[in-house]
Amino acid sequence: LNILRESRKPDNAWFFEDTDPRTQDEIMRFIAERPLGLEGAGLRIVHACWDADSIAAARGSDLGLMDLFHEAEAAVSEALHAEGLTEAAAQEKSRVTVTNDKERPAMQHALGKSEVRKQMGNPVKVLTSGIERVADEPFWANGKWRFTQRVPWWDDYDDEGMVIVGHYWRSRHPDHSFVDEPGLFGDAGPTDPVGPAQRVMCIDYSIGRRSLERTEVGTSGPFQSALAALRLRDGEPGEIMFSPV
Repeated sequence: LNILRESRKPDNAWFFEDTDPRTQDEIMRFIAERPLGLEGAGLRIVHACWDADSIAAARGSDLGLMDLFHEAEAAVSEALHAEGLTEAAAQEKSRVTVTNDKERPAMQHALGKSEVRKQMGNPVKVLTSGIERVADEPFWANGKWRFTQRVPWWDDYDDEGMVIVGHYWRSRHPDHSFVDEPGLFGDAGPTDPVGPAQRVMCIDYSIGRRSLERTEVGTSGPFQSALAALRLRDGEPGEIMFSPV
């Protein structure tokens, strides 16, 4: 999604800095044509969150991926402006420094509310990056203070279908975490499904951090991250498989 938005992040520098324009065009066309979710008999696959309202909005729209994204973004922006929340958030943002890890700022409520509305009002964002709420207090993550946090949406998922997701930077070691923000998986083991009926399985074991691990521990490891896959067979429990290195 960040590539389609042409939003540069540390993890997509390979695309914007190291890929020739023709290949960039091919990659962008390929990504833009991918579905936001897949659903079969008893099985659902989505990047971050199977949210009924967001799924309905995506299904009910004739727009392409980025047109749906921008339409929702514009509608939320208009509403926030009309409510005065855009101005209130901008004032808070001008008064606070979010990049100084030595000094925790006060909670910025308008900024938090604005960010949550931008997230939750856009079905593409919800399906690709999850459900968020205003944090109880600021926390430091990925180089800045945050006023919103992710929600373990699977705690309220009670549908029959099993959902497979990625996105959440899981670790296969119980005493290790790849993220700074409050944990989402609670007491679940590293390879356990989650939710009241244990019907949601995150199979993102942070392989995207492997380049950083190579820098930290060398090219031969040992590595905390792993490429993972979930094998499902009728009538049998799911089986997580990890790459050998």
